[in-house]
Amino acid sequence: MSAAPKLFNDQLNPALVLLLMIALLTPACNRSPGAEDIRSEVLFEFRQLTEAVQSQDTEAYYAFFDQDHFTAQFGGMTIDSFAAFKAIYDSILPDLDGYLSLEFPVVEVRVINETSAVLINEYSEVVLTVSGDTVRTSGSGTQVWDKTSGHWKLVHVAGSTK
Repeated sequence: MSAAPKLFNDQLNPALVLLLMIALLTPACNRSPGAEDIRSEVLFEFRQLTEAVQSQDTEAYYAFFDQDHFTAQFGGMTIDSFAAFKAIYDSILPDLDGYLSLEFPVVEVRVINETSAVLINEYSEVVLTVSGDTVRTSGSGTQVWDKTSGHWKLVHVAGSTK
């Protein structure tokens, strides 16, 4: 009859130490993001999105959208594709000289799961038109963010003005 393997000699068994290290480190390396991590990621993307809007960097702005699955709703109108949304947005840009202010007094992220989140906000903005007029608007928005291929992208936006 063979004796049971000795776990401890004068020192720890190297194989046991290695197994313990792997067991302890694996959860840290493979842990799923928690709700706070997801909120932080989506808020970071939202801040980057608003910077692109204010700087009128359309290339950076459009990079935040899932161009294959995007839909939107504004002013009672449903927009069923990114191409249609882009056409509307691009038609407004020639009249816009810049943002004097863009503020979001309310921004909340609701995590649905590891790859989906909803961001709701209230905003107020002051824009300057190329004709020199100042336009003030405020309202609320809803953004549905989806994480595919490791990146958060907008799949739906909706908004209304006050």
